Amino acid sequence: MDVARDNYYVILYDHDGRKQLSISEYPSSEFETAMRQCAEAESKHWGTRIEAVLLGAASEDALRLTHPNYFREGYPPIDDYLQPLRDYYFVAD
Repeated sequence: MDVARDNYYVILYDHDGRKQLSISEYPSSEFETAMRQCAEAESKHWGTRIEAVLLGAASEDALRLTHPNYFREGYPPIDDYLQPLRDYYFVAD
């Protein structure tokens, strides 16, 4: 039985701009290259709100289903949803 191998994707996402900056696809045979590219991007953007993430998926369409937040421009950051909860549960004295 043939088992499909995942591809790997390196995504750069700007949390302040709320948009994907880039996506690079690597075949499963190039996992080490994908990991190195992600680490280099993470180092380059350390201390910023630009996230470098390495994900595996059968296809980009599958990735869009499992990680839609990296593909929707203008999507409100999670902090927008959490702030009302923080305000409610962590009231300053």
